[in-house]
Amino acid sequence: MPDLDPLARDPRVALAEERTLLAWIRTGLALMGFGFVVARFGVFLRELSTTMPAFATRSTGLSVWIGAVLVALGVVVNLAVSIVLAAIGIAMTVYLVVLSG
Repeated sequence: MPDLDPLARDPRVALAEERTLLAWIRTGLALMGFGFVVARFGVFLRELSTTMPAFATRSTGLSVWIGAVLVALGVVVNLAVSIVLAAIGIAMTVYLVVLSG
């Protein structure tokens, strides 16, 4: 009977899975960082318009909301990856216990 477990065949599968999860964590952190920059950019433009009247624009405060949504999206991505990583860790522990006897 053929072995259907990809980890028993090739450990590169587990390493590729780990790299994918780390890429998702990096993406979540980038979303949070970009959201913070977008939110702060609106504050920067407001301060610039008070010091330089030539740059005076009417602000809607939309950058703060967009930035907050991006930060929240980054948090959701990181939480989802953490849940998946915990599930994989539990599965690997069960696999190693079954494998060891």
